[in-house]
Formats: sequence, C-alpha cells, structure tokens
Amino acid sequence: MATYNYEIMPDETLVLIEYLEASDRLAQYALTIAEDLKGWHAPEKWITVQATGGRLEGVRTANPRVDVNVYAPSKPLAKRIALIAIAEIRSIKNFI
Repeated sequence: MATYNYEIMPDETLVLIEYLEASDRLAQYALTIAEDLKGWHAPEKWITVQATGGRLEGVRTANPRVDVNVYAPSKPLAKRIALIAIAEIRSIKNFI
C-alpha cells in the first residue's frame, strides 16, 4: 500500500469540501457539504463532492476530476446553489 504526502498530492475531494464549507456565499443556504449522501433526508440542502477520476495509466501525474452535485427542495434553488459552488471553485488560486 502506497503512502502519500498530502502536501504534494492532497485529496481533491477533501480540499474542495473544506473550501466550499468556508464560503460565505454558500453559508447563507445552511447546507451540508460531504462526500456522500449518508444521513441526507429530503428536503435538506446538500452538496456532494465525489472523485470521478485520478491517476492516468502510464503517466506520472494525476488528473483528478470531481463531480459536484447539489440537492435542494426545488430545481431553481439547486441551480442557484450550484452556480455559486461553481463560482467558488473557479476562484481557487491557480484554477485552470
């Protein structure tokens, strides 16, 4: 089993969860941000951040990709929260 230096290769889902939890813009919606939906009950507002990609075979680099899903009582509210979450993620330093 490999050990990782998370200062060099952090867990992208945990980094995004912590970043979104620190967002003042998202705080107004009183939502939960987690890796999964354990404990979720409709109509609670949640954001899930889940890894969908990672290391590329034969290449000594990683290509982390994540899904950010929003759950809310209505589609318009979920869309509003999702747009804010996307804006927050794009504001991360060195976002490409």
